[in-house]
Amino acid sequence: MATNENSSAVRLNKFKNKGKDTSEMRRRRIEVNVEIRKAKKDDQMLKRRNVSSFPDEPTSPLQERNQNGQAPAPWSVEEIVKGVNNPNVEIQLQATQAARKLLSREKQPPIDSIIHAGLITKFVAFLGNVDCSPIQFEACWALTNIASGTSDQTRAVVEGGAIPAFI
Repeated sequence: MATNENSSAVRLNKFKNKGKDTSEMRRRRIEVNVEIRKAKKDDQMLKRRNVSSFPDEPTSPLQERNQNGQAPAPWSVEEIVKGVNNPNVEIQLQATQAARKLLSREKQPPIDSIIHAGLITKFVAFLGNVDCSPIQFEACWALTNIASGTSDQTRAVVEGGAIPAFI
């Protein structure tokens, strides 16, 4: 009979949280809640930037493929700067689109390097280009992706004159 009472006591201690340290349970709960909040925050940030979970998936409905059926290689920040400063509007559009894709697809986008390269003022200038609505669209998207970063990155977009251009 003593073994039945002993086994029932062990079973009772295993039931839910009976017999467990309350401070340890509280610490675990807080730790799990923090992890869940961080995961939600990351998911919201990725949604705001329109990042897909599949890296090969295009970011727009238009399938962007070259002759071999492969996605074009991503541009570097230096190539984007050269393209944006090119006098040809078509090359400017391609460079702006490449910047938007770079800012949209990566989990850790190079927002600071885009800001330090001085591209915000060029993107703001592109917003005033009424002759080419695709470049306005791409510049607007790139600027909103930059603004969705930290408060310093948002401040850089505001100080670059984007707010009056958006309005």
